[in-house]
Amino acid sequence: MAIGQFVLIALGITGDDFLVAGGLLLLTLSVKDIAIGKMVEGTAGRDHGAGIVPIGTPLVAGPATLTTLLLLVDQYSAFMVLISFVLNMAIAWAVFHQAERVTGLLGQGGQLAVTKIASLLLAAIAVRMIRQGITGIIAL
Repeated sequence: MAIGQFVLIALGITGDDFLVAGGLLLLTLSVKDIAIGKMVEGTAGRDHGAGIVPIGTPLVAGPATLTTLLLLVDQYSAFMVLISFVLNMAIAWAVFHQAERVTGLLGQGGQLAVTKIASLLLAAIAVRMIRQGITGIIAL
């Protein structure tokens, strides 16, 4: 987190910049999923299933997670952010560990419904991120 803060300061990038950029990307992907059923184009002839999302792994353990941690450290204590991160990773592991059972219970129709609801929630989160980022930029 300390190195990330240094890089952001060196590049002149604020947390509000990340909120707007990340919100726009997330909104684009979620609207595309709601409208045509895919966030990104897959390989021709291969069905990757409803549960596989190209941004799924980065959201759990990639750049988006690291950016979120950097933003949260500005608002909360580093200890609380790290405890929350570890707890969230444990919950994600439990869900991923039981993914086959959950998808079996939902069936294909249930998976599609959950995917659309998740995309709608992502769109709402994206709008909040954009609004929060613009509000922060205007306040400067």
